[in-house]
Amino acid sequence: MASLNAFKVRAVIQAGYDKASLNRANKDIQQSFNQLAQRMKHINNASRVTQQTFAGVGASMVAAFAGSIAAAAAFEEQFVNVKKTLDVKGTTREIEESFGNISKRLRELVKLAPVTTEAINEIAAIGGQLGISANEIVTFTDIIQKLTVATNLSADQAALSMARLSEITGTTSQELDNLASSLVALGNNFAATESEIVTASLQIATATAQIGGELNQSAVDALAFATALKAIGQPSQAGATAIVRLMTELSEAVALGGSNLKLLQMLLVFQLMVLINYTK
Repeated sequence: MASLNAFKVRAVIQAGYDKASLNRANKDIQQSFNQLAQRMKHINNASRVTQQTFAGVGASMVAAFAGSIAAAAAFEEQFVNVKKTLDVKGTTREIEESFGNISKRLRELVKLAPVTTEAINEIAAIGGQLGISANEIVTFTDIIQKLTVATNLSADQAALSMARLSEITGTTSQELDNLASSLVALGNNFAATESEIVTASLQIATATAQIGGELNQSAVDALAFATALKAIGQPSQAGATAIVRLMTELSEAVALGGSNLKLLQMLLVFQLMVLINYTK
């Protein structure tokens, strides 16, 4: 009987011990599960933010990449007009390499200057049409785009005017930058716009080219006379006619010598004295 009671007590104790252990185990499991659920919630939130961030970055990268492709395609389409106007000699491979180099240098101009690819290609195409060589086309384009920024000349007007003035007066590509700088300085310091000056200078350049020499530069002379005419309000056509006549007579007098040359020298000295007194 005693042994039976002892067995029951032991059984009850063991059952109670197991039940308490089970309760504690269940409680621990529940706590662990709650902690795991909380962590998963944080992970999901972080993952959602990360996905949104990467989605935004990815969309930006795709848009930028697509924009770059579109810009490159537009440039190449515009550059076709430049290819048509330039006379490049050599084999097919040499020609393609030459055009590739020109294209690369023109794109670099766009990166460095506030000008569009369309304007750059337009200037280069006009230069090619007017006889600018392939070796000089990038330099010409750079000078002209600078003029469009510093003056009131449009891209096509600046390209046409400067190319024609250079052709008439025999100005080299090395002198073109100085000529453009002279035009900007005249427009900044006299009562005449750059577009007025170049328009009048083209009408005078033929005459000044007749007396060009080591001591003067025909294109600069044309710009100077044109500026003087516009600054005093003289009509371009009438003023240009007078300048052309003066240059023609001066050229003949220099060639023939004699009394006419002395008369012109005296006249020029007198005009210089009047100018000096007027500007005091």
